[in-house]
Amino acid sequence: MTGGELIKSIPLLIKFSMIKARFPVFNLLVFLISGFMYKINKINMLYKWNLKAR
Repeated sequence: MTGGELIKSIPLLIKFSMIKARFPVFNLLVFLISGFMYKINKINMLYKWNLKAR
């Protein structure tokens, strides 16, 4: 995740935090999905670095 993407996602995070105050279950779902996406991105990055290393 680049710095630009992080800055763009801040308003979304604020919106989600306002929603989560009303829907804790929805917040948990968002948290799990974002964590899952982060893991996939990390695995992709490692895979790309391994290909470059060869």
